[in-house]
Amino acid sequence: MIDQSDGGLRSTRLGVLAASGRLRTRSWPRLMAVLVVCGLVIGGQATAVPPAAPTLSAPANGASVTIPLTISWSAASDPAGVGGYNWEVSLSSDFASVIERNPKLLVGATTTSDIVSGLANGTYFWRVQAVSPSLEPGAWSSPRSFVVTGAGAGVPGTAILNPPNDATRFHSWETITFTWSAVPGAVDYILQESTDPTFPVDTRVRQVNIPGPTERISFNPSIQGNFTARVIAVGPDGLMGTPSNLVAFSVLDSNPFPAPPTLQGPASGAALQLPLTLSWTHVPNHQDLGYQVQIATSSSFTTIEATYQVTENQKIVPTLTAGTKFWRVRSQHGYIGATEAYTAWSATGTFTVLATPLRMAAVTFPATKFSGGEARGSIDITGPAPAGGAIVTFSTSHPTLLPELPDFREIVAGETSREVLVAPTGFPNSLRGMRV
Repeated sequence: MIDQSDGGLRSTRLGVLAASGRLRTRSWPRLMAVLVVCGLVIGGQATAVPPAAPTLSAPANGASVTIPLTISWSAASDPAGVGGYNWEVSLSSDFASVIERNPKLLVGATTTSDIVSGLANGTYFWRVQAVSPSLEPGAWSSPRSFVVTGAGAGVPGTAILNPPNDATRFHSWETITFTWSAVPGAVDYILQESTDPTFPVDTRVRQVNIPGPTERISFNPSIQGNFTARVIAVGPDGLMGTPSNLVAFSVLDSNPFPAPPTLQGPASGAALQLPLTLSWTHVPNHQDLGYQVQIATSSSFTTIEATYQVTENQKIVPTLTAGTKFWRVRSQHGYIGATEAYTAWSATGTFTVLATPLRMAAVTFPATKFSGGEARGSIDITGPAPAGGAIVTFSTSHPTLLPELPDFREIVAGETSREVLVAPTGFPNSLRGMRV
C-alpha cells in the first residue's frame, strides 16, 4: 500500500552525488518522463490507482431490520479491475470506532453482498470499500444507517452471561472463570472482553470456538483496566445471535486481595502420628496449585521443614520429623509484574508429630486422566526407607480401568516417596478404587 499520510505524491528533488563528493540536486523532470496512462507511470513503472467507491444498495437508509441482515452494493468499476470489497459497521457516522467488519477480503469484482449478524438492538452506520487486484484500497462509500430491532430466523438465541465465579476484581495472569446459559442450536460461542462497552473491533479481546457454556481466561500484565464482557452464540453456518447481557470486571495491579484462608484442622496443639491431614477454608477464586502451605519448626518460620503448592483446601502430609510444628497457608492470585501475588498469611496453627512406625502415608494422583495418556502421581511413606529399600505393592478394585498399573514400586533407601506414572482413565480420585 502507498502511504499517503503526508499528502500523497509530492513535488520533490533528487540528490545526486557528484564526482567531487559534494551533494547537488536535480529536479525530477530532468531525470525521467512522467506519463499518465490508466494510472501514474514513473520511470516506466505504473503505480496502482485505487478503485472508485461503490454505491450502497440495500438495506435502504434508515431501514428497520433484524439479524441476520444482508447488505449489498453496486459493483465498482475500474479500468484496472476490482479485487474485492471490505465493509464496516459503526455506531457513529464518522466511523471513529468500528464495531464489526468483514474478517477477510470479499474476493471478486462481482461479490457485492454479505451477511451481517451478532449485533445488539440499536442504530448502526455502514459503508463499503473496493480494493484493487493489487490490494490497493479505494475510498469508502457514503455511509447509510439501519436500525436493528431484534433477531429473526437463522441465528441462535441469546445467552445469559453470569458474573465471574467468586470475584469481579482480579490481577494479571489470575484465572477468571465465566459461565453462561446454554443456547439451543449453538455449535460454539464467542466470549468478548473490552475496556469500551461498545466492543470496538480493534481493541476488544475475544475467545472463539468455545464448545460449551464456560471459559477460563487470564490477562497478561500489558492488558489491564476495567472491562466489560459479553458472550455470543454461533450457529452451524457461522451466523451469530444477539450478544448477551454485559458483565463488568477489572484486572488491575491495585485490586485488593481476598481475606486469607482460615485454618480448620488439626486442632491447635493436637498430637498426631503420620500421615496427618491439614485443612483450611477455601478462598474465593482460588487458583490451580494456588495454595502455599508452609510447615516450620519455629513460630517465626525461619526454618521451613516442608512447603507445598496445592489446589484443594487440604493436604495430606506424609512425612515430618517428630516434634512441635507450626503451619500456615496463603493463596496466590496471579501476578503483579513478574512477582507472584498472594493474600496475607493465615493465622499460625500448631501440632505435634509423634513417633510413627514406617507405613504408607499417601497415594496421590491428578483428579482426572485423559484416555490413553499418563498422569504423574506419587506414593509416600511416613519416613525414610530402610537399607535395601521399601517395596510398595499395588492393587485396584477396577483392574480394567488401570491396564498400566504396575505390580509394585520400590522406594530406595533413605527416600520417602516414588513417582508413579499411572492413573485411572477418566475417573476422578473419589472413584479410583486404588489401594496400596
